[in-house]
Amino acid sequence: MMTMGIAFFGLGMMLLFDAGLLALGNVLFIFGLGLFIGIERIFRFFFQRHKLKGTSFFLGGIFAVLLGFPLIGTIIEIYGSFFFCPRLLHRLNALPILNQLVVINFKVRKILCRVEFRSNIAYYIISTEK
Repeated sequence: MMTMGIAFFGLGMMLLFDAGLLALGNVLFIFGLGLFIGIERIFRFFFQRHKLKGTSFFLGGIFAVLLGFPLIGTIIEIYGSFFFCPRLLHRLNALPILNQLVVINFKVRKILCRVEFRSNIAYYIISTEK
């Protein structure tokens, strides 16, 4: 289901942001993710305190697409997904089989580690100020 969701989302973008295909792609991807890793792990991944900004943008983009604003929703959704990229690529690279499929250049890996390190420092500073 995740693959079909990604395919429908990509097809919706190629067909000039067709709202129906984008919405179907989003719904299939979320349900496929739930079947693949489980509902509890989805909630643990998306609703952590330091990921709430990315989660709110990602889910807001999905709702905008479902309400009929495909271009705006897709832009918001992609912006929200950038908050998950460094950690997601790091986790995919740690898996035994997928690490050979996910080929990441050394410079890109270095940049991702730097971004993740800065976000962890910012989270630490914000959490200690209270």
